[in-house]
Amino acid sequence: MKTKVIVTGGCGFIGSHVVDLLVENNFDVNVVDNVSTSKNNKYIHEKAKYIYLDITEDIKKLKQAFNGAKYIFHLAAFARVVPSIHDPMTFHNINVNGSLNVFLAAKEVGAKVIFSSSSSVYGNPIELPVKETHRLDSMCPYALHKQIGEEYLELFNKIYSLNSVSLRYFNVFGERAPREGAYVPVVGIFLRQKEAGEPLTIVGDGLQNRDFVHAKDVARANLAAALDERNGAFIYNVGSGKSLSVIEIANKISKDTIHIQERFEYKSARSDVSKIKEELNWEYKIELMDWLDSYV
Repeated sequence: MKTKVIVTGGCGFIGSHVVDLLVENNFDVNVVDNVSTSKNNKYIHEKAKYIYLDITEDIKKLKQAFNGAKYIFHLAAFARVVPSIHDPMTFHNINVNGSLNVFLAAKEVGAKVIFSSSSSVYGNPIELPVKETHRLDSMCPYALHKQIGEEYLELFNKIYSLNSVSLRYFNVFGERAPREGAYVPVVGIFLRQKEAGEPLTIVGDGLQNRDFVHAKDVARANLAAALDERNGAFIYNVGSGKSLSVIEIANKISKDTIHIQERFEYKSARSDVSKIKEELNWEYKIELMDWLDSYV
């Protein structure tokens, strides 16, 4: 029989890539999603079972959906840094209360949790590349919510023996990435502007740099984390270990650019991925610049 797994947020950008990989590997994939963040761009795999469910509302229904599952891939969230500053209550309800419901339901059915966290928990790192042991310095509600999720899982392992892996994603790019809205990832914004024949908008001097990782590589990290048979609550960076400046990426896509006023954002980010490579035998495969060559 196929192994049953749950993917919360499996209709979204990263979640849909996780679903794809799990289906390819012959899992019984069940997607839990209320498509609140992907109504106009939802992706439902034809070989996955779709369950319309809001993780913040009915924990009994959540337990029923999770029953018999071996792994819970928890990706459902309201993302983005700046919007969480403008509306912390909504973000808290989904990202903290909703995650707590998921963790409690996973505990009840005895499933392992693979949690999508974020590199934003580091804030502006003091040292680069940043290791998992680096101090946490959340600078917005969204980052704090991810930090709380990680801490809940560490606590649940201590008191309930719930096994989990938290994956701190750096900047994720790839097919199905969101392109609409003021605070979507920079690659999505640039590609949308390029296709519309508009100049690419570079914030400030464009020298801020990011560590980019493709959604398919992120999906591979999720699967590797699930299949690791050790007991505990583990945390890993998921990135390339390299950094590219915003202006480098813009120039790769188009020479038609304009600079706009700076806004709140992190200046530098680069992951140390030696831990996930050593313990889970994972490393990224897809280079952003190579992907842009083929995609643009």
